[in-house]
Amino acid sequence: MNRNKDEYTSSTPLFCDFFETLLHNFLHSRHLYPPECFELRQKFGVPVWICTHRDVLTYIESLISGIKNVLEENRIERIDVCVVQAESEITLETFAIEPLSLPRYISEDLTVEELFKLEMMMRRSLLDAIQIFSAMPDKNESDLEKRTWRMKVKTKLSAYKRLLEKQSVSDEVMWLATWSQDGEEEVDDDVVGTDDDDRCLFQIIPMTNLMSQFIQVQLYIKDYKNTCRR
Repeated sequence: MNRNKDEYTSSTPLFCDFFETLLHNFLHSRHLYPPECFELRQKFGVPVWICTHRDVLTYIESLISGIKNVLEENRIERIDVCVVQAESEITLETFAIEPLSLPRYISEDLTVEELFKLEMMMRRSLLDAIQIFSAMPDKNESDLEKRTWRMKVKTKLSAYKRLLEKQSVSDEVMWLATWSQDGEEEVDDDVVGTDDDDRCLFQIIPMTNLMSQFIQVQLYIKDYKNTCRR
């Protein structure tokens, strides 16, 4: 997290710093670690919370390093940060990042002006995300010490393998649903969905989008409505 903006020569490390900053602030907002483990610092010109616990910091940095390699190959479909109950592994909520379009030249050098524009877009998205993190209530507030988190990276290769296994197209689509007054399930287009792996009911909370000619990312929260094992 010590990178200076002058050291950015491509959008890949910029995106990695952006995601790392989001991850720290998501963990802070969910109270997964004691508040004294976090320090207020400046990233992207925004006051943000960064976890300073050595083990946690090392673990996060190793995760980001692994993402960087896959990102440069343009193979990331979605990054999920899941808050789970420690013993049962039941998912309580998922913070999802979907790089919608990452061009092949993501690892190439960009001009100073291009990097500045991209960084300013990330700054706006970071402000939006932090505001939403702060407004969201915790799951099981009385039982915070029994929660932990996991990170999953869904790659385009894994999607291709599912197609090779002749999975139906409908299984690849996230169908959204709401509930009518008489208890019947109704199709809707923006509120509730079912998880690809577990068919668990969740509510989608849109957060912010990051759109430019260099990178396109959408951020949202999956707030689970029933128990969901991962």
